[in-house]
Amino acid sequence: MRDGIRPEPLRQIVYKDLLNRIVTGELAPGAPVRDTGISEDMGVSRTPVREALLRLSRQGLLVNLHHRGFVVSEMTADVVRGTYPMVWALECMALRESPELPTATLSRLHRINEALENSRDRIEKRIALDEQWHEVLLSRYENRRMKDAIAELKAVVRRYEFGYMRDTELMSHSVSDHARLLKIIEEKGLPAAVPILEEHWRYSMENLLKRIQ
Repeated sequence: MRDGIRPEPLRQIVYKDLLNRIVTGELAPGAPVRDTGISEDMGVSRTPVREALLRLSRQGLLVNLHHRGFVVSEMTADVVRGTYPMVWALECMALRESPELPTATLSRLHRINEALENSRDRIEKRIALDEQWHEVLLSRYENRRMKDAIAELKAVVRRYEFGYMRDTELMSHSVSDHARLLKIIEEKGLPAAVPILEEHWRYSMENLLKRIQ
């Protein structure tokens, strides 16, 4: 191990693996999830598995049946309505309070957006690039607790965006929003871009609700 690089906690590795299974639908809504089965499958002890399962249940991705294990939660319009506004409220606050972005960061955002536009039919790549774009946008914001809260909420909506980003037309709208937001930042500064960021998230939510309903 190189100096200064800490290994990722086992509970985080298990969490990411299970989160990915839920997001991609490998673990479908209603599917039972037991710590013993996951422990055997991943070759780890039950303790980090249990910690990961409890975290996923707190996020609403699993339903805790207590002594009967867990099941993957259903995908509902109520979750979308309840979670998206919190995401855009926190992201907009973070953007408003962020220091101005240097030229290098703006250039990186443009490159990520170009890669997103070119990803087309690679859904997992599109989601990863879209998340990376938002992370870089807020990369100079220093409130770690707020950023952690945003990440927790996005773990919930990522599952829904896996369906949203399948539509290349809607993906193109995201690319267009990103470009418009960057243009405003470059011309007028971060505060002027806050309404565009909220509009971007609202559009995503409204399109998801149309699909679910």
